[in-house]
Amino acid sequence: GGEVERILRMVDGVLLVV
Repeated sequence: GGEVERILRMVDGVLLVV
């Protein structure tokens, strides 16, 4: 519940795009 989660969500979105 912090920056790490935000980063993971961002990475997850990028992976979904790819």
